[in-house]
Formats: sequence, structure tokens, C-alpha cells
Amino acid sequence: MTRAQHPKRPPQPKRTPLRRIPHPRLLLSLALLACLALIAARRWQSLSTEARSYQIEHFSLGADGTRPSYQLPEDFELMRELREKGSSSMLRLAWTLYYERWKQHYSIGRLSALGIRVGADQLPLVHEMITDACYLLGVDQPPNVFIVREPAEQITVTNFREPTIIIGSSFLWAFSADELRFLIARAVAHIRCEHVFMLDMVQGIKAILERALPDTIANYLVSGVLMQYMEWHKWAEMSADRGALTVTGDVSVALGALIKLNIGANFEDHLGPLNPDAYARQIERVDDAAVGSMAATVAEIANPNPFLTLRVGELRAFSAAHSRMFQ
Repeated sequence: MTRAQHPKRPPQPKRTPLRRIPHPRLLLSLALLACLALIAARRWQSLSTEARSYQIEHFSLGADGTRPSYQLPEDFELMRELREKGSSSMLRLAWTLYYERWKQHYSIGRLSALGIRVGADQLPLVHEMITDACYLLGVDQPPNVFIVREPAEQITVTNFREPTIIIGSSFLWAFSADELRFLIARAVAHIRCEHVFMLDMVQGIKAILERALPDTIANYLVSGVLMQYMEWHKWAEMSADRGALTVTGDVSVALGALIKLNIGANFEDHLGPLNPDAYARQIERVDDAAVGSMAATVAEIANPNPFLTLRVGELRAFSAAHSRMFQ
């Protein structure tokens, strides 16, 4: 008896190899970038015609291209490098976002209606601080200066076309006259170093990141040229600190003003003066890598007084290196 013969199997079709599924992180990245592009496109469409048509102009670094002695070379060189990149679409969007915000909140007309304009006949002591700083730092045209009630304002300088210093009334009580002189001189130093255009650009970047974007998207944005803007912002603030110290000459007053600017409080009246040396020892324990990381940079974007941890140490070193000039 022969074995039953099994029927031959029909030929099987060739199987095509399965395509590899992209990594989930890559898919997430693409989805986030697509969402960001959609948000940016819609926001661009909502901008006013005036803001969309506004042309970013090359700002002046001075007729001879020189820099003040107190301006850090890193600040000067990085500012020139970023100037060449100012025509990219993301940076143009950042500028137009801030331009629209500035038109709404920082126009001379609105500030005149809501605040007090400082002049020779209005708060002459503050006006004298402005004119002295302009004379010592080489600013020919004194800026507009307004004191406003809005609590969000501390002391800022904006509008590179017609530089304007805005001081918040709610934080003035924290500072002595000498400390206020230092802070005003910082704003004038920003003007002398030609920082105002770039500071406005940084505010535009902040406007994008503050549009209720998740931290994940913010981390993607703070990369490449945007990371360079924040790096420049750090050096620019240090240059302004140095310039203000050349006006006031007292490093203890300068450090006290910076510390109180960061926390917005006055201790002298009830608890005694601050100890800048103790604060310096406090921040010496902070790892430099931690304060320079991307996560720390993202956090600094929301800080109205960024990179203070680094700035206090740098200003102390600058004062020590020029001890004959400063007290």
C-alpha cells in the first residue's frame, strides 16, 4: 500500500519586506514643527498690513565701527553676526510680532496718556540722572523717559528709531537714588552700544514663545540662531552693567541694585542692607553648565532680568580688574 501523496502546495507570492516605521520621536518632532508652522502662518495673516510690510533695516554700529571700551567683544562680534541673519523668515516674524505689540503698548502717544514724561520741569532729579549718563557714555540725543503704572514694567529700553526708557512706578520704592542712577545708566549704555534694535528682536522672540506654546516646542525654537540671540542677550546685559558702573563708580551700589532688581524688594528700611559678597558666595556654588544649558536658557526667556547669576560675578571681576577706577 503506497503512502498517500500530499497535494503540492500552490506557489506562495513573494512577500515584500515591511517598511520600517519612523521612530516615534521623529514623528513627534515633525508633528510639532507642522503645528508651529500652522500657528506662525495664522499669526502672520492676522498681523496688520503695516507690521507685515515693515522692513528690517541694518542698524548702525557707529560710523567708524568702533565699540565703547566697556562693551564686551563677544557682544559686539555676535551682534554683527546676527545682523547678517536678520532677514530669515523666523526672525522677521519675531520682529513683526513685537512691532505690533510695541505699536499697541509702547507708542509715545499711549505712554504720554498713561504715564509721566520725565524732563527738566518734571522729576528733575531723574532727568539729571539721564543727562549725566548720556554725557559720560557719549549719547548725543537723550532718550524719551516715561514712568508708568503698569506693574509688569521694571525698567526697559525700546524703540530703536526713537529710544525710549520705560520705568515702572511699582518697583521704584525698592531703590535708593544711587541705585536708580545705576539702573538708568544701564539703559543708556544699551543705547550707546546700539543694542536697542536687537533687544526689540529678543522681545519678539519672547512674544512667540509666550503664545501658550508647550515647553517642548519652546525647546525646539531655542536652537540655532534663536539660541544665538539669547547668547548675545547675555553678553549685552553684561556690557550694559559695565557701562553703568563706569558712570556710578561704586560696585557695591551696582551689585545691590542688580540683586534688588531681580527680586524687586527693599530690605534696608526694616531688615538691614543686602550683602553683595554673601550673594556672590551663594552663586559661586551654582554649576556653570547648569546656568548655561538649554533648559536654563528657556527659563531665562521669561525672566525680565536675565542671566543675573552670571552677571553679578562678571561685574565683580570687571571691578576688581579696574580697581583704581571703582570704589
